[in-house]
Amino acid sequence: MRLATVYGIIKQSNGHISVYSEVGRGTTFKIYLPSVEKILKEEKFSEQTEPLGGNERVLVLEDNEEVQKFICDSLEMKGYKVTAFTNPLDALSFVREQNANFDLLISDIVMPHMSGVSFYEKLKEIIPSIKVLFISGYPDLPQIEREILNKKIFLSKPFTVSELLNKVREVLDNS
Repeated sequence: MRLATVYGIIKQSNGHISVYSEVGRGTTFKIYLPSVEKILKEEKFSEQTEPLGGNERVLVLEDNEEVQKFICDSLEMKGYKVTAFTNPLDALSFVREQNANFDLLISDIVMPHMSGVSFYEKLKEIIPSIKVLFISGYPDLPQIEREILNKKIFLSKPFTVSELLNKVREVLDNS
């Protein structure tokens, strides 16, 4: 896991991280997170509903293989047909060569070779009807990516299976 991802997770969890480093001795990271008891009490009273699944075709573009596996497994267990890539160039080649069609793209915003936003723009030229859900663990996104937040097509890492499935269904069901 990259340090920037860890930092993003800590900040999104209302936590704090401090770093102490000494040449020749090493580095110490201290991570402070909110009390679990408080979070459990809040979740206990929140309404728990079983997320809906579907049979739509989903293209997942995520360069972290562990996160990608989590997303794919979560979607497949609910009936979605999933194809995944870690590299946007490979994904574009696949779509073009196979004349593949997808209902939804789930893409990390920060990707190697091109951003998730740029990838979506290129993909939309090939599959005009495709919908998108962007994900990211970075707390400080550029302005263009912040605009995505206003369109309700964004999910912040880390997220739970339920949060992912509910957001996927929301994006697919809304035009």
